[in-house]
Amino acid sequence: MIVSVPFFPGLTDYDKVAATLVKQGDCPGHELLVIVQRPDEDAAIAFDEQTRHLFDRSRVKTIEVPAEGGLTGVSNELFRAAVRALPEASGGSWSGERNPNLPMLYLDPTWRASATGWLDTIQSEYFAAGTPAFTGCWTKNAAGEKVPFGPLLMAPGYSSGSSLLVHLPPHRHWRSYLRYEIGTRISASRAIGAVKGAVLRPPLNK
Repeated sequence: MIVSVPFFPGLTDYDKVAATLVKQGDCPGHELLVIVQRPDEDAAIAFDEQTRHLFDRSRVKTIEVPAEGGLTGVSNELFRAAVRALPEASGGSWSGERNPNLPMLYLDPTWRASATGWLDTIQSEYFAAGTPAFTGCWTKNAAGEKVPFGPLLMAPGYSSGSSLLVHLPPHRHWRSYLRYEIGTRISASRAIGAVKGAVLRPPLNK
């Protein structure tokens, strides 16, 4: 599985994120992708250096600062870059991974891994559920539509299969704009969330 970490200083303390990952131990069979705006590239590289030994492979992907949208625009472009790095279901991955059918976990860095082998647990749930298009948590808006929140697990092929991603506007958050495309195909997770037994949990103050 690819773990994609959006790196945006001010969102959370990434040194603490790194410390938590190190505490939970090695993640064999998994890959790390850190996505960052160019001005924050050095800090992202430092984060990668703290955590890369835990994974089979890692890299830092740098994007340019979005011209529009402020913080929403940044969030959208970090997510878009992650989706574009997601393997095609019948192709390879950015790392040359032998199994191109592994999913990508788009990590919310404010959430914390809470158990050794946490990525294995999330991946096992994904395959046991029949490889759903999306796995994670959601809230519902006033219209009763599912809006994803927190970390999102995505199956291969989403980039080429999405009709909305290419049109993602800079001033509307991807979670809201893509809610129908994701929400109608998302599967609930017991490994991700605040439920008993979850291995990736939200911050205590939420």
